[in-house]
Amino acid sequence: MAKVNVLGIDTSDGINGSKIIVSHLSLPNAGNTKVDITYTVSGDGSVKVDMSVNAVGSGMGKFLRVGSLMTLPAGSEQLSWYGNGFAETFNDRKTNGIHKVWSDTVSGQFYPYMKADDCGNHTDVRWISVKNPNNSTGLLVSANGEVEASALHFMPEDLMNANHPFELSPRKETFLSVDYGSMGTGSATCGQGTLDEYQLPSDKVYKWSYTIIPVSASANAE
Repeated sequence: MAKVNVLGIDTSDGINGSKIIVSHLSLPNAGNTKVDITYTVSGDGSVKVDMSVNAVGSGMGKFLRVGSLMTLPAGSEQLSWYGNGFAETFNDRKTNGIHKVWSDTVSGQFYPYMKADDCGNHTDVRWISVKNPNNSTGLLVSANGEVEASALHFMPEDLMNANHPFELSPRKETFLSVDYGSMGTGSATCGQGTLDEYQLPSDKVYKWSYTIIPVSASANAE
């Protein structure tokens, strides 16, 4: 788990009775990259999340991914999203995807590459929903624009530390990523590396936002 330093937390009142919480963080293992997360909590149960990641001067070079990760409880298995699918897509490899509403299980999002690796990424996502079929409610994340997103039963470090899929043990929890984006795949092992327009340099500030909304588990994905 990445180390996080909490620099401060601010609270204030918003409009229509909403509450605003701002967390100021730094990531010492990432050149003290600064992260500001603003949560706007509304009375209807929705939470707007505004993310800002500033690694200017950190010396980090190129990011593999800029995003956020949330842990959902065991049983969060039914997945739907409005974005590219059905198979995983990346910002430099998404012409194979069709942009529409898709449904799957979280378990079905894992792809057993010969070498265990990150998988299940979806591009141009407008919303993504995860539900527990045994509960009356689920969670929907609505993007402000489009994001990249994925849902797996593995933490990123699980995939990094395993050489082959048989070494992996799925966790009961679901790990939902809602990201600004990730670096394109390129083909550096046998040709051209990732082109500049598909990279994530650390000399800029990345901002994205989304709203977390409680929904009925019986709600139609369409």
